[in-house]
Amino acid sequence: MWPRALGILTVLGVLCLFASAPTAQVHKDERIGYQIKLPKKWTQIPLQFDEQWIVANFVAPSPDYYTDSDSGYTRQHKSTLRVIAFVDEFINSGVVVDKDEDKKDGDEDDDDDDGDDEGSSGIRFFNIYRDYKEFLKSTYGQGYFIESESAEEEGGRSVEKLEIRVEDSSGSGHKLIHTWIYATDIGKVAVEFEVLEDADKKLKSTVSKTFRSFEVIPRTKALTLSNGASEFISYFELRRLTVSERNEKKQAMLEQRWERMKAEVIEGWEAYELDGVKILTRHDEKHAQAVVDNILAVMEWLDDTFPFIGPEEHVRLPIVRICEDREEESRFTFDSTALGFSMLEIVTHKDLGGATGFEWQWINIRAKDLWLYERNPDLTTALPLWLRVGLDQVLRGAKLKGSKLKFDRNSWEMGFNDGQEPWSLERVMKLGLDDFEERDFRTLIQIAGLTRFFISGPGSKGKTKDVLANYVANVIDIVAEIDAEDEAKDESSKSKRPKSEEEEDAMLKERQAKLRERERRILDEAYARTAASLSESQLDSLAKSYRKEMD
Repeated sequence: MWPRALGILTVLGVLCLFASAPTAQVHKDERIGYQIKLPKKWTQIPLQFDEQWIVANFVAPSPDYYTDSDSGYTRQHKSTLRVIAFVDEFINSGVVVDKDEDKKDGDEDDDDDDGDDEGSSGIRFFNIYRDYKEFLKSTYGQGYFIESESAEEEGGRSVEKLEIRVEDSSGSGHKLIHTWIYATDIGKVAVEFEVLEDADKKLKSTVSKTFRSFEVIPRTKALTLSNGASEFISYFELRRLTVSERNEKKQAMLEQRWERMKAEVIEGWEAYELDGVKILTRHDEKHAQAVVDNILAVMEWLDDTFPFIGPEEHVRLPIVRICEDREEESRFTFDSTALGFSMLEIVTHKDLGGATGFEWQWINIRAKDLWLYERNPDLTTALPLWLRVGLDQVLRGAKLKGSKLKFDRNSWEMGFNDGQEPWSLERVMKLGLDDFEERDFRTLIQIAGLTRFFISGPGSKGKTKDVLANYVANVIDIVAEIDAEDEAKDESSKSKRPKSEEEEDAMLKERQAKLRERERRILDEAYARTAASLSESQLDSLAKSYRKEMD
């Protein structure tokens, strides 16, 4: 299934449309004002933090199967039931634009961007879906078509009925979407079933009964806009604070987010803390503890390996959501119009594949990403490609032994060279996007091999044990120099303050694009400065040791 378009919205906050837990297989929402009888044994999937449009998400108890005629692979798919609300008040508020956005041509720019934005009306709205069809298009792109639609009366209420076919673009089977859209006093509520085409016949009665069970009920809870914006403090704003102020603000933001998430925990889930890590899970505490141990071990290793990266910065421990299985994780991750992955959240599921399973690799990599972002967000976007990919590959092979990580060489790295000479240190350390476009296996081997050589191999010992640390420190210095040059050219950039996570995201992407344009400079200068810190004999010895390791 295609990922849900990640809608971005800040409206003094986002609609809190989290549905209450179902009782006796009846889902009821007293804020929107409806209830519906759920199919037997269907379970509720949590909604992402700051979900915008989806009110509730449910999944069938067992999967249906589809065998691709070309590949012969059999895949599974659990049917889903989603409720999406289009509240008039919410939609109508979307016509408001940023205070500078509606200026006529020729108007003077009266915003001197002096950083004093208190009281300004700089509120922006994004992905305001005015009806279900806009939502559908944003969700599936061009990969669907509406087979039929009609407007009828059901129980004295106007109902739009749509039958939609979703193309099979990924070998996961053709799907059908059945949607009824009910008119209510506050807007429209869409109830949507997504099923495999091959399973449609057996589910027809279930779908029909569910649609006809929809009832409008009194709204006994206020439909309010949550003040999500109050907890938003941008990365650019945090940079202006002292270290102690920044660390205090960052932790307060996390605690505020956690309190809201705990308040919205649905039936079947638990929320608690283990060793400072905040956990949302369906599973036993033993598995959750194993996940926490892995995360803490990765962070401790990073503390020891790169102590010079933001040593005074507070690293917030993550919020970890452990889903039931891979399908539930994918539904939670992709069936959403929320702001998307938060850097502070790790979403995973219980992997039964043991210590080498993909989920443990994913947890290691996400823990690294979080640590790096907390210590130095600038380095997150500027870390050279070869080292970013190399760290990921090394952490894929990392296993927790006691309380420490052990780095094993991946089996696919061994015996690959086939008598070919390994690439030179300089060649690997200057690999950029243009050199890695094909992502061929040999390039990946060279990157993983060099990174492991510096992390746990001969390159981590003796007189050259600090080479990798010096290299990263040089990257940090070069990025700071580039930023200083850019700010000297554009004084206004110093005072720009994004007012929402969306605006900050756009500014960070712009900054990342600028750094990518300078990627070759970063690569060349970082290598040159690192090599210059070594004597000729040390550099030669390092190169020989690396070639021997790769043979």
